[in-house]
Amino acid sequence: MFVTFDHYAWPFLNPISEAGERTWKCADIQFFDLWFLLSFYQTQDHRGKSLEIVRTMFVSDWRDVLPMLQQSGSSVFRFKCVQIVTPSKMNSSGDWEMEPISKVWSGREPTEKVGDISIFETRSGKKYASNPGNTPVDRLVIQSLAFDLLPGGE
Repeated sequence: MFVTFDHYAWPFLNPISEAGERTWKCADIQFFDLWFLLSFYQTQDHRGKSLEIVRTMFVSDWRDVLPMLQQSGSSVFRFKCVQIVTPSKMNSSGDWEMEPISKVWSGREPTEKVGDISIFETRSGKKYASNPGNTPVDRLVIQSLAFDLLPGGE
């Protein structure tokens, strides 16, 4: 979750933004857990011509990223990269870190039948999990590959 303040509203773009849109110079992060940075190509019609732009979104819940990934490859939307952003309590670095995700696994707790847990594997091989039970990721049971995010499934 982000908290925004009126005094951080971007003065130049807000007057010309579309209805329902606001632009900000700053947002305060209130949720010190996994975040996802999703970069994608979006095709838009601009003055009768098809224009492809790169968009980037910061998303706090993996369940909100899923529908976007499932739409990927359509004529309007295709994903470029999904990165996981981890706070220091999860990555032991002392600060936030961001890495591209290569695979997303479906897993579960070893002793409990708690709903599916997503396990995120980065290109460097690190694994992080969205498990409310806080079981260390190396003790979770991996059940199946949910998404292969490497180009060409490499």
